[in-house]
Amino acid sequence: MSKYNEDLDYLIQNEDITEKELNEIIVEADKIISDTNSEKDKLIEAYLKKVQCLQKLDRSTESKEFIDKLLDLNPNMPEALVRLGNFYDENNDYDSAIDYVTKAIDLKKEYAYAYSRRASFYDNKGNYDKALQDYSNAIHYKSEYAIAYFNRSISKFKKDDYYGAIEDCSKAIEFKPNDALAYYNRGVVKGNLPEPDYDGAIKDYSKAIEINPKYAPAYNNRGVAKENLPEPDYDGAIEDYTKAIEINPNDASAYNNRGYTYVKMKNYKNATKDFRIAGTNILNVLDDPNGEEVAKLMIDDDVFFKEVTKECKKKEIEDYKDIYIKSLSIISKLQIKDKLEMPVSHYTKKDISEKLLFDDYSKDKNGKYEHRSIFRLNSVNTSNDPEEGKTLFHYLFPEKNISLQVEEFGAFAGCFIMNNDSLNQFRLYGKTEDKEEGTGVCITLNNRFFNNEIIMPLEATESKDKKKGNLPSYSPLFRCIYIDPETAKIVSLGQKEKYIFYRENKGIKDDDEVKKIYQEYKNIIDDILKDIKNELSNLKKQIEDKKLDSDIVHKLLLNLSYLVKHVAFKEEQECRIIQIRKLSYKEKVQADDNNRLFVEYLELSHENVSEICFAPKTKDIDKFKQHLARNGYNVKCYKSKAPLA
Repeated sequence: MSKYNEDLDYLIQNEDITEKELNEIIVEADKIISDTNSEKDKLIEAYLKKVQCLQKLDRSTESKEFIDKLLDLNPNMPEALVRLGNFYDENNDYDSAIDYVTKAIDLKKEYAYAYSRRASFYDNKGNYDKALQDYSNAIHYKSEYAIAYFNRSISKFKKDDYYGAIEDCSKAIEFKPNDALAYYNRGVVKGNLPEPDYDGAIKDYSKAIEINPKYAPAYNNRGVAKENLPEPDYDGAIEDYTKAIEINPNDASAYNNRGYTYVKMKNYKNATKDFRIAGTNILNVLDDPNGEEVAKLMIDDDVFFKEVTKECKKKEIEDYKDIYIKSLSIISKLQIKDKLEMPVSHYTKKDISEKLLFDDYSKDKNGKYEHRSIFRLNSVNTSNDPEEGKTLFHYLFPEKNISLQVEEFGAFAGCFIMNNDSLNQFRLYGKTEDKEEGTGVCITLNNRFFNNEIIMPLEATESKDKKKGNLPSYSPLFRCIYIDPETAKIVSLGQKEKYIFYRENKGIKDDDEVKKIYQEYKNIIDDILKDIKNELSNLKKQIEDKKLDSDIVHKLLLNLSYLVKHVAFKEEQECRIIQIRKLSYKEKVQADDNNRLFVEYLELSHENVSEICFAPKTKDIDKFKQHLARNGYNVKCYKSKAPLA
């Protein structure tokens, strides 16, 4: 029997309604639409049914034509306006989506589905408070609205309200007892509690599997919970990961998790096999206490390492392998991912910031506006540090000079600091063409601009296989090490300065609270610095003892070399995205009008830009802010308070 007459807003595909049933409704609607004698009300209903089905079938683009026809017939139809909001959401235009659904709510105050959809759009924008309010409104008007409870639990989870999330998942289960996804999500939350409830998580994952025996992610997560029990069940975890892989052989996460469990079981060969299939990065493996043994096996597949050491003897290769792994271990300790250090800021000229942020800044030769520029990682050879990439070499080989031979690989960097109002940065990087200082813009970027997973910032192969040899879209962020070559001392690491903690918490926390937060942060940085000093000292000693070739070492440590800076630049407290590229890859490595090399990274958008700070002498700020609004940025803007005459 057809579900044509049911309220499709509240039916979930593959749970309440099948793909076959949705297509049957489309056929039924098409008959009414094609009948020239159909009454207007019947025609409007048919168009709406078709739009609802198309969107549930992930055919949103196709639905737009029929939404327009609906609105031609009834411009103030709330159901059509919500569906138009869905269309814009699918195209990542969340502001337009919110506007249309708000109009629908204004027309139909008790429209629970509209509140639920607007909540989803707010969630997509990262505005979890407004999302929570709208999910609550949806529940107010439809008390047994299981999907609203479920989605509200996700927003609560994102705000670290774990117990609230569990409560909402339980409500969703109460109204839909056979909802495997609700059990699965409740298991996820239980596993992420401040004191994880792995037994409870295992029960929820098991229930999800009972409802849906082909639920691969539930097997995968149950495996994680089993190996994290007070008395780890490694065999049970391996069994669950294997089942997840059996159901979905393309699940890299399950291979990766099984690999780490094999590491804990000291089965390094099987671990290496799984990591190879998963494409697991060596840096991630080195985070594990037993990771070095697996890393040695994984390096056998490292194209960059093999290319650099291709002329070496077998015994020498083992020695170079050791120092290569040690350098990667150091890099892994430099990653920035703590919430206390995010967001970070990038300083640039005002005209460059306009090209990066706006789609309506510059026109092409035909007079049409060009799409915004992609954020570039520039060759480090164009930096303001003449010793860029050499400081580590001079620390390791104080009596030697870097070879002048042509290098195959180049380093490209995006530079950031943890201070969103730095006079020094505005003076250095915010100059106009006539060299007037303090006229630029500071763009503050959140963690969505970076990869929270630690990966090798290296592309060593020009592969046509998109699964191999290509860097992920997002790169991790690393702090720099500052060394004084004159004394061979490791002085400090890029970090957030004390006064910034007080500035950020002004009027929010008292001084004693801020002092405590800063001291905890400083202790973490001091521990990292201590580890870095020890590891670099051991690296240097091993190179000296083994009498390793300085040219080969310099090439192998290329990644680390560009995270080490001269102490003279310590005040910048810099952190970087680094990518190493083979310079002959002309599709990736491009040259600008001044023949300076760069690689493209990511676009700036309302999702990753969180604040804009204008330098003390920046002009036309109001005009700039208008363009921000026009391009969908709802971000905090302010002028620097730094004194500059």
